[in-house]
Amino acid sequence: MNPSEKFYQSQINKRLDINKALTSKIRVIGILRLIVVLLTMVLGYVSYKNSKNTLFFVNLIVFLVVFIMLIFYHDGLYRKKKRNDILIDINRDGIKRINGQFKSINDKGIEFLDENHSYANDLDIFGENSLFQFMNTTISKGGRLLLARILKREVKFDKETIVKRQEAVKELSKKVLWRQKVCAEGKLQKSNDVDIDRFIKWGESKKVNNSVLRLLIACIFTIVTWVSIVMFVKRILPLSFILLLLVINYAVVNILNSPMKEYIN
Repeated sequence: MNPSEKFYQSQINKRLDINKALTSKIRVIGILRLIVVLLTMVLGYVSYKNSKNTLFFVNLIVFLVVFIMLIFYHDGLYRKKKRNDILIDINRDGIKRINGQFKSINDKGIEFLDENHSYANDLDIFGENSLFQFMNTTISKGGRLLLARILKREVKFDKETIVKRQEAVKELSKKVLWRQKVCAEGKLQKSNDVDIDRFIKWGESKKVNNSVLRLLIACIFTIVTWVSIVMFVKRILPLSFILLLLVINYAVVNILNSPMKEYIN
């Protein structure tokens, strides 16, 4: 086993140990969330049964805050585990490339095959067991496309640019952990369906809703919802009104997000 392979394997073992600890924490927090829900239901029922509306409302607020905190913490643990899973895959792919087993890497760049290209097909630039499959570690749609264009020589560099790129590669070659961290963060946020050009266009478009207005609408509906819950606790409003309000809230959120969804999806 050469030094590079030893490094990749050590990183895999390290990340697997971290995942075991994260899995245990995720299970514990999941159980705590269930306990909080059950306690909220029991104490809420007892308070409501004894007509202690103030106590009912206080319990509701306290447990809601605790539950939301647990949700955020739980989500953070899931993201850490997912990040570790990605780092494990990155290191496993590194071992595959060292041992010439990169055929199992899924991205083969088949869509870049061009029968009319002077050398792309003959030299196995794309497709099964190809150069693209061996060297592609891009994490964005734009980066992947740029790599394909470089391999097809649709993008050319002058001598000065080539030297600068070589110096950058030399510098980055010594920062393996940093490179892996950047790749993991990119893959964590990755969405293959996002068209970067269209997303930029959306961001610059005059049709985008005013952010201040969107925030104001969100605040108004939040305040109305909480006031309505208080009025429901005090038996001023019926449960049907609260349910209707939640449906309206859901509809408003979708309407506010529709301009972004139009460009992303």
